[in-house]
Amino acid sequence: NSTGTQTIYSEWKGGANIILDISSSKVSTYLNTSGTNPGWTNNRGSSLSTGQWYFVTIAYTGSYFDLYMDGQAADVGTVAATGNVTRSAGYPARIGMSETSVGVFNYYFNGLIDDVRIYDYARTAAQILVDYNAGSAAHLGAGTDPNEGTPPIVYYSMDNISGSNLYDTSGSGYNGTIAGATAVQGKHGMALSFDGSGDYV
Repeated sequence: NSTGTQTIYSEWKGGANIILDISSSKVSTYLNTSGTNPGWTNNRGSSLSTGQWYFVTIAYTGSYFDLYMDGQAADVGTVAATGNVTRSAGYPARIGMSETSVGVFNYYFNGLIDDVRIYDYARTAAQILVDYNAGSAAHLGAGTDPNEGTPPIVYYSMDNISGSNLYDTSGSGYNGTIAGATAVQGKHGMALSFDGSGDYV
């Protein structure tokens, strides 16, 4: 469901740092850094259709950040930004909602999320296109394509779930806790289904 405002992924530090939202049936992004802050870049890319999978990527280089949809840069181009993105203790990263202050949850996601990856460097356009074309096969960079790059520091395939535990298969140990969301068939293996009224990781 692409109506209203719904959060796919968010990090907060007493105020938003990184948000990936759906707003007015389009993807919106927010970045807040210690330097030049671009803030909201609303309604980027094409309108979303209900019942269709999308591969969405944010890349931040320290000079700019950009949004990619299905392996291609969104049509508005790059956005200037500088400085570090940091997150204070007590504000964990969230999948499926925004924690707008400690313990205050908003903008729940309504739909399926599969295959979440976080890297400690900015993926290039070529690497993002490899990820999109390879699907689940490119996440560990074990193939012959040099554009696969180094592995993510967090990887939730959604295939490693036990009870309310969502296991990070990157080896970094950033395991998540599932609140309400349920495992269903996804794009590659399993996904998590979020009901838009209280589910999150």
